[in-house]
Amino acid sequence: MKIKKIVLIICLCFITISLVFAKNRTYRINKREKVQMRRIVQGVKTGELTREEAKNLVQNEREIQQMKKDAKSDGVVTIEERKELHKKLNQQSREIYKQKHDLDKR
Repeated sequence: MKIKKIVLIICLCFITISLVFAKNRTYRINKREKVQMRRIVQGVKTGELTREEAKNLVQNEREIQQMKKDAKSDGVVTIEERKELHKKLNQQSREIYKQKHDLDKR
């Protein structure tokens, strides 16, 4: 009886740990999102981005956040989901660069 309880407790611990790691598997994505938002804010402050450009970039960031939320909804972020998120973040990063370095100024 004691062995069954110990095994049950160990199983519950592993399940809890795996759920925590599943939620934290997007820490790099979180970091990239923060960096990109800082780049957008900095671009607005310096006048490199117009309000319309910034609005579009922020909307893209929201879409990426929604994708991340959807990926986490089942408790497991698969490798394919992470790859897709990083692909979108790469596209967003290139778009931020492009918008900051075009001739449009505020």
